[in-house]
Amino acid sequence: MDVERWPNSLLIENARNTQDILSAYTFLPIAMETLSSMNDSAYHLFEDLSRKISEVFGDSREGSFIFQRLSVMIQRFKVALFHESFTRHDNPDL
Repeated sequence: MDVERWPNSLLIENARNTQDILSAYTFLPIAMETLSSMNDSAYHLFEDLSRKISEVFGDSREGSFIFQRLSVMIQRFKVALFHESFTRHDNPDL
């Protein structure tokens, strides 16, 4: 979609919505290495997040689940990348 062709009113509304989102949430980009442990700032972020989740749900196990979910997410992504590294054939069963 070519943004330059959008009507001005749509661009203004989009900018207003983006400002609302930016004021309501904190964005923290992180990088997860698959062959080493996460850096200290990422670990502290997830540690704080897991503690808050545990407080909200009242279950101390909830905090450890976030690390398990991250691990599974990375494994699934690696599988998808590995699968896409193969060449494609005409036969979809291969």
